[in-house]
Amino acid sequence: MDKKQQDFESSVSRLEEILEIMENDTPSLKEMLELYREGVELSVFCMGTLNKAQEEVSILRQTAGGLDGAESRDDPFELVAFDEDADDE
Repeated sequence: MDKKQQDFESSVSRLEEILEIMENDTPSLKEMLELYREGVELSVFCMGTLNKAQEEVSILRQTAGGLDGAESRDDPFELVAFDEDADDE
């Protein structure tokens, strides 16, 4: 895939296609390695795109909200522990 024409959505779509082929078809070892290599390259591209987007959102939030580098409690990227027993009480 040409890097100039590559975008996030088409990369994710191609990753899904590769996964489908690898799970449901019986490609040769050579084809499997080529698909795997392409999948790794696409994954690296997608992760880079997501990281850039997250950095941009963080900068925008700091600029717009005057957070001075502090994270708010409603940070959409904050990982929160899930307590399965919380609903049982």
